[in-house]
Amino acid sequence: MKVSTTEPEILNYCCALDYNKQIECEDISDSNEVCKILAEKKVESVAGDPVKLRRRQVKSLFLGAVEKLGRDTSSFYEKEVPKVKIKKTDRFPNGEIILPGGAAIFRRDNSGVIYTHKKDHTTKDIVAMFHEFGHLPLIVNGANGDYYEYQEVLPIYMERFGFNAIDESNAKEMFERTNLGIAIAQAKDLMYYVEHDTDQNRAMKRINEINRRTCFSYIKSFEYVLQLLERYQEDHRAVDKAIDKVINGESSFKGIERTLDIDTKGCKKILSRF
Repeated sequence: MKVSTTEPEILNYCCALDYNKQIECEDISDSNEVCKILAEKKVESVAGDPVKLRRRQVKSLFLGAVEKLGRDTSSFYEKEVPKVKIKKTDRFPNGEIILPGGAAIFRRDNSGVIYTHKKDHTTKDIVAMFHEFGHLPLIVNGANGDYYEYQEVLPIYMERFGFNAIDESNAKEMFERTNLGIAIAQAKDLMYYVEHDTDQNRAMKRINEINRRTCFSYIKSFEYVLQLLERYQEDHRAVDKAIDKVINGESSFKGIERTLDIDTKGCKKILSRF
């Protein structure tokens, strides 16, 4: 990809797309309409319960959860999860303070380091680490031409199994409330960028577009996951096989949409939750 700009935000974004083997979704024309509605919504937050788990136990809990998934998916994680380091610290490598319930994975060699905070952990922290393990296939193998807007699909999908491992009877409600809250926050941020898209400078307009895409990527991924989970209830083997194809590089979440009859346009499943 040729990039005719010296703006670091644009350079970093384009280089990341190339490195991760991602492309931009051709049509996100529904983003403003969806986010305008979402930004006005409210949802009760989920409070995490105190939990004491060693870092090795978190990995074991995750591997136990993905054992039930497809063969290629479970095999990938059995190989890669032991390589991941979980580091308790005050800040992420970029200097940002790590808040309770927050975690992020950073690439190291051909694996990753999950950063989490030092304080007493809750079930929210466990789910956050499940989310970060969901980014491992992208770190190790790239996205195989998948949409940038679908980069959160597998991480959010893994959260559902995290909630199942913690409290199966309330897992669905906690999963949806957690991600609806994040979707609302992302929608508010996107509408801020829409309202402040007044700069006529070409580079600044592109930065604004990138920011909007990043906000919408979480919302669009969450919509995908809600539909994916419905398909899972109908035929879990078909979903497992489809995700196996993503994990082994045979396809992508963009590529398996038609097979699983998934259509994220308009984010109808998200909006139906209100």
